[in-house]
Amino acid sequence: MSTAARPAVIRPTKPQRSTIDRRPAWESISRGVGVFWGMLLLLQVFLWGDSYTVWWLGDLPFPSTAQRGGSALFGVLLLVYGFTEREPKIVRGLTWTMTGLLLGFSLLQVWNWYAAKEAGMIDSPVRVPFVLQVTGVLSVIFAGLSQPGEIERGRQGGLLLAIIAFDLCLLVVPLSHFYCLGQTTDAIPSLTILFSVDDLSDPSADAAHDLSRYFSITESTHLLLIGSENKTAAWQENFQPLTDQHDLKITMTAGTSTAGHQLQSQLEKFRAEEEVTSVLLVGSPLQISPLRIRTLRAGLKPRQLVMERESLTLESALRAIPELWLTYLPIRKQDRL
Repeated sequence: MSTAARPAVIRPTKPQRSTIDRRPAWESISRGVGVFWGMLLLLQVFLWGDSYTVWWLGDLPFPSTAQRGGSALFGVLLLVYGFTEREPKIVRGLTWTMTGLLLGFSLLQVWNWYAAKEAGMIDSPVRVPFVLQVTGVLSVIFAGLSQPGEIERGRQGGLLLAIIAFDLCLLVVPLSHFYCLGQTTDAIPSLTILFSVDDLSDPSADAAHDLSRYFSITESTHLLLIGSENKTAAWQENFQPLTDQHDLKITMTAGTSTAGHQLQSQLEKFRAEEEVTSVLLVGSPLQISPLRIRTLRAGLKPRQLVMERESLTLESALRAIPELWLTYLPIRKQDRL
């Protein structure tokens, strides 16, 4: 007797989980870097009221008001990108566009730096400009923004990667600042020279004579000695024989090498009363780095003469990071003139 064939039982199969519904793990790094850069921009705008792009990107061809507004907008967009999993398309598109434009401009600045170095206009022991580090930051953010925006779920551990990326930025940015910007020399004769002396070795007549090559040959030179009272007095003694020969005016301040709000006020006074447009910064890499920021905030163009580059070590740079961050984000007044 024949029996009817049993119908095949179709068992439901588990749907294969698509790989496109999960964000790649590295995008969490992009979001962590975005949060870092967005917070940095916003704090600078609100604490100082300036765009600060001249420090990390160079001169932009826009009025200062437009730069402040653009920096604030870009900072907010980066925070939205960093903290949200699914921002509106128009917001993501605007963030992607602004990041791409800034990335293109930073690449142009990198090209200009290498062209200037090749032409002998700058002297730096490092082969990587600081703006290249900024290009790297913008590239990481841009790569994350270029991923599909409609993906909802993130990989496990994404928050941890974002936190690690944020913390690394806290260390890498100031270290890059010291090693790249702090060691670059592009000195020319100047009417105003800011000489930060605290971290330098004992003063000498030869060092004073070498610096005299950068005194103005047409007008009086104003030399501002920045440092402790003993250090500035010792350096003044070595410069004293040059005062008549070079029509040199010496001013001393008992501040520290990372001079704060009062020094910036003095620089703004130089610009207003003496019609100074640029100054020459002299000192060690650890001193020049924050001093350069103060000069830029005062609306002046800094030139640099780096002394004792060999004193810059990883240990000394790590110790100086907190003070540099207090220059980035001036939450306290540091010293007085």
